[in-house]
Amino acid sequence: MKPQEQDIARAVLKNIKGERYKDWNYLFLTPFDLSQVPGYLEIVGKPLDLQTVTQNFEDGAYGELAELWSDIKQTFENAMKYHSDRPTKWIAKMAKDMIKFFNKERKNAEKGKLASSSSPSTNKPKLKLGKQLPTAANVAAAQAKAAASGDSSGVSPPKPKKPKLKLKLKSGGDTAAPPDVALSTPSSNDTSKSNKSNKPKIRLKLKASNVDGGRNTPDTAASAAASTTSQSASEASKPASNKSSKGGTKISLKIGNSRGKELPKGVAQPPTGKTPPPGSGIPSASTSTTKTGQKRKRTSKKGASIAKDSPDGEGLPTPQLQACAKVLNALKRRHQKDISWFLSPVSDKSMIQDYRSKIKHPMDIGKMTSKVENKSYKSLADFSLDLRRIFSNCLCYNTSVKDHLRSVALELIENSEELMGFFFAQLGGNGSYPRLLYCWKTCMEALGTVFNLTNPTDGQPTCLYFLHPVKVYCGGQFPEDYLDLVKKPMDFQTVTSNLLEGRYKAVADFASDCKLIVQNCNTYYSGREDGRVFVEQANRLETVMNQQLEQLMRYDKSTKANSDRIKASNVRLSIPRPPVTTLTGILDDLRALNYTDKGTKITEAAMGPFEKPISVSAFPDYPQHVSEPMDLQTVERKAKGNIYATPEDFEYDLNLIFRNCERYNSQRNGEHLVSMAKFGAKHFRRLFFAKIAMPPPDAYVAPQQSLMDPAAKKQKLETDGPSSGKTAPRISITLSAAAASAAARSKSPKPGQPTQKKPTSPIKNQPVPLHIAIARVKEQFHLRRPVKSLQSWEADCARYFKELLRHPWLSAARPQFIFHVPVTMLFPDLREAYAAKIRKPMDLTTVECTLLAGNRYTSPEDLIEDVALTFSNAIRFNKDGRDIGDPLSCAY
Repeated sequence: MKPQEQDIARAVLKNIKGERYKDWNYLFLTPFDLSQVPGYLEIVGKPLDLQTVTQNFEDGAYGELAELWSDIKQTFENAMKYHSDRPTKWIAKMAKDMIKFFNKERKNAEKGKLASSSSPSTNKPKLKLGKQLPTAANVAAAQAKAAASGDSSGVSPPKPKKPKLKLKLKSGGDTAAPPDVALSTPSSNDTSKSNKSNKPKIRLKLKASNVDGGRNTPDTAASAAASTTSQSASEASKPASNKSSKGGTKISLKIGNSRGKELPKGVAQPPTGKTPPPGSGIPSASTSTTKTGQKRKRTSKKGASIAKDSPDGEGLPTPQLQACAKVLNALKRRHQKDISWFLSPVSDKSMIQDYRSKIKHPMDIGKMTSKVENKSYKSLADFSLDLRRIFSNCLCYNTSVKDHLRSVALELIENSEELMGFFFAQLGGNGSYPRLLYCWKTCMEALGTVFNLTNPTDGQPTCLYFLHPVKVYCGGQFPEDYLDLVKKPMDFQTVTSNLLEGRYKAVADFASDCKLIVQNCNTYYSGREDGRVFVEQANRLETVMNQQLEQLMRYDKSTKANSDRIKASNVRLSIPRPPVTTLTGILDDLRALNYTDKGTKITEAAMGPFEKPISVSAFPDYPQHVSEPMDLQTVERKAKGNIYATPEDFEYDLNLIFRNCERYNSQRNGEHLVSMAKFGAKHFRRLFFAKIAMPPPDAYVAPQQSLMDPAAKKQKLETDGPSSGKTAPRISITLSAAAASAAARSKSPKPGQPTQKKPTSPIKNQPVPLHIAIARVKEQFHLRRPVKSLQSWEADCARYFKELLRHPWLSAARPQFIFHVPVTMLFPDLREAYAAKIRKPMDLTTVECTLLAGNRYTSPEDLIEDVALTFSNAIRFNKDGRDIGDPLSCAY
């Protein structure tokens, strides 16, 4: 092979293996594992790849250039032959595209070499000036010629005309990148030559400014032309610094027969669809420069930034990141409907300005998920802080007790704390994170009571001007002398944030900040005429708040608080192990899915690319982007081995498969595989949520409170007879035979043991007497107020409720119907059946305690609604043949 042919071959091999075609050539660069493609040798007789072809070329295996071209083409034709009738048709399409690119590069290389060998001139275009500008030497020569011819009239300088500079671009060949432009001033002979080719032409029009009253001398015109040429060259080398000035030179660009257009501030490349060469000063499509000079990240079609999988040393270790992801997945699965409020940032145009002025640290589940995937968290404390901020922001912004989002946010905080305690406890010593105050729910109830207090004059909340920092009400700035008088500003938003973000370590800290709100108001506004209303509201607020804080401090010193501290420090959540048949059934359903490409209309198995582990020999850069490989075969092996302890472990591995595919292929323009990954993730979520049933909330209890006690069998519900008229049957609760015998055995001592009295532990999952059940319900409301401190409408509701309990059917001495306590407390075996039918349980004791706590009811209608809900739940649950009386006749 001749040296010139060798140069052509090296150029072609370098180009088709280069970065320009990295989104197509990565499958053909190195030899692949034949075990990954069964039957390949039966269809393809001679496996080839670009690395093998290059090695053969360097070893001198090719005597002619045609042999090399044949092997390169055979490399791509092998892929087309094997994959054309298989689910991996997209590989055949990439091979077909590579053949087109190869033919293009081959023609360009051969054409460029032939042109260079036939002519010693370079391929750089020449710039010809269509008109020579007058110079001082030309003028002097013209004057001498006129004097020799006997013209006595003298020679006057030529009339000032706007000089025009025409540039003609001649290219030696079709190059992939724009060549360098050489500026040259041709002679007069060059101007007479015409270019008859249809190649694009570039014309520069030079407009000189008027000097000396609109006339230019030859010296001035010559200097202007020289300065223009140098200015054009400098502007071509620095396109970003090109600035037009008044009376300066304007340059217009014409390509072909298109009309000239004045260039913008920077010299831009025409949109040819080709990648500009490095160092040309023209930004490419993948990277752009911002105003600050920083390069933006490459983005996908949807605009989401694509980040590589960072090393484990930069963020949390992999086990901790897995625990964080499982917490988010479990939270989304348990609250599929309510969690939708917190999946994305607040974007409502009607409230976004007000929201940003009050909430300084916005956060949402979607942002947290991205931070976990990109390994942005440095510790579990940062993760827990962000998760708490999501719901803390909701409670700080939605301060109305009537807002249903408050109850949703409180429930999500409680569940998120349980989930973090459960999954982080599996990390051992590496799972430490700051805990919330043990009685944070009681503190929130105290704040709810304060928020529910209204002014007797206008009905507005008394705490209206104490909910947010003072600067929110003063245009974003504190009053001039406020910080001089008030050393530590405080408001209920700050108190709520500190409480729910884990900054309070004791109840005394919470109580101190609450009292500081009123003290600051009295310090600044006392003695001011414009602050009299604020001082009155602060004093009224202080009266109610002190009652709540006193009860809270008494509770903090009680034995009940000590037991609550122990419960808060222990893991109370127990998640059952998922059945193996359920997990394998989900995998079978996934494998049965088919995916149809929208562009090519080709249908293939949706899980085909995710079935086996990725071959590192075929994709050598895969470990650089993906640190946790996963595939369906590995998941199936772990599922059949009963390795998954929770449904979230299984969910994490399946999501990891699709996330790895999307992360790796989105950086290589593998849109087909990215679409398949999104398709698989979407259908997996649907199958997972449908087949992994969520048990009722009461079923997630501590292990020592298991509902599967062998001594606890069905309770016998006996009635004294059918109902007739106003005479309702009596309800008696009796133990089953097994439970009664177990109770008797627990009381009788064993033979040979001394007969001494021992404290007997109550049998698990057994009904309790009514008065004990009522006491247990009241224990959950630590901040009940005395009736004398109630507002006027609350006192009316209390009298109505007292009169209701005097009804003969509801008398606490011998009630004929049990509406005083939750049903599951008296009938534990009905817990699952009751939760399946009743979405919101309610009982009369809970209604009474909620009224006395004062943190939820804002009007008498709210109390009447809960009372009606108590009886309607009984009607709904007992109407299908489970009637134990006549609840339909219970008039209230």
